[in-house]
Amino acid sequence: MAQERNTIRLTVGESTLVRQDAPITRVVVGNENIADVRATSAREVLVVGVGRGTTTVSITAGGDRNDYTVIVTAVEVGSLLGLVRNFLGEVEGIHARGFGDNVVLEGEAMTMDD
Repeated sequence: MAQERNTIRLTVGESTLVRQDAPITRVVVGNENIADVRATSAREVLVVGVGRGTTTVSITAGGDRNDYTVIVTAVEVGSLLGLVRNFLGEVEGIHARGFGDNVVLEGEAMTMDD
């Protein structure tokens, strides 16, 4: 039995289609409070982010089991990080970075105006 590990990253309310090469015979969701999975066809399921956290979805198709790590965050950190960086503009000494599903501000303001 072949196993393949993939990561699916979603925000709460976001969804993605997962397609298999063979008809799906079994789907197991580790924590239904984090992700919901619904069949859309014999070879495809829709994975929906329900609540913040990490869970596993296992899909058996054609005798092979494919395991997916599903990570659901409250917000899309990359977009939020871009907004924070735009807001900060050219503030000297302050830097924004992503950390997990958070945005962290680091540094020291170099002038009173900052």
